[in-house]
Amino acid sequence: MIITKPTNVSLIFVPIHFGGGHSGASLGPAALKATNLHKLLNFQGINVSQEIDINVPNVSDIEIQDPKLRYLDQIVDVCNAVATATQDALEHNCFPVIIGGDHSYAIGSIAGASNFFRKRKQELGLIWFDAHGDMNTQETSLSGNIHGMPLAKSLGYGNPKLTNILGYNPKIKSENTVLIGLRDVDDLEKKVIKSSEIASYTMSDIDHIGINDILAKSVKQLNHNVEGIHISFDLDVIDPQYAPGVSTPVEGGINLRESLQIMSYLAQYGKICSLDIAELNPLNDIKNKTGELACNLILTCLGKNML
Repeated sequence: MIITKPTNVSLIFVPIHFGGGHSGASLGPAALKATNLHKLLNFQGINVSQEIDINVPNVSDIEIQDPKLRYLDQIVDVCNAVATATQDALEHNCFPVIIGGDHSYAIGSIAGASNFFRKRKQELGLIWFDAHGDMNTQETSLSGNIHGMPLAKSLGYGNPKLTNILGYNPKIKSENTVLIGLRDVDDLEKKVIKSSEIASYTMSDIDHIGINDILAKSVKQLNHNVEGIHISFDLDVIDPQYAPGVSTPVEGGINLRESLQIMSYLAQYGKICSLDIAELNPLNDIKNKTGELACNLILTCLGKNML
């Protein structure tokens, strides 16, 4: 294992909510800014090379064209902008931290990271932390909310407007994908996950195996196949007792200590190249408790030490 610490970071804020229909998610980036993340990174010896606010359209007056893919064109535009910003950060030797906003934007962040390695004839791996599978398509989704589809789109399933961002698909191979923290998965999603080569770990697996052993198995699986690993961390993977400020809370998630263990472990692994922090919803939070935790998770992933 290579111990490394990024010295330059690009903060990419994506105030999107209409991928999931929970308006408070658009306030997530502002809640992270309120934690003084920029200054805390500087104090940690990390230079924030740039802060980018992705332009997100106001959809209040936009008519939904397809109820099975709500706000499709608007989300495609946002994801293209996120993809460009993520890839550009990597091209300039910056570690991109992409902060949302609902999880639909991860279609863009994964595309940007994937294309960076694709241009070098290398593969990207993905570790996806989530209470949900996010493996729906327009054929299986009951709501039509695209925040329940980003992993499927990154793997090449579904509408080509979303799967072909930056002109190719899939962005990630199923054998280079790990899902951790599952506890609320639709029946059709279960079938897709079980029939694929995705390594998936439920909360029951975490209880029986332990989070450190699961992380060790995950990075060992990916180590020989990929040159970089993108982390997509949906805050609802954490139990709402510790992270109430999310859009779709599910009881029985990882605890505070486990969430920090995850980031501390990943900080020591030299192939982590980019990080999503998704689904922060301040309207459901208590005195920015979840925002402060999200800030601490970012700092820990970027090398913050206990001593």
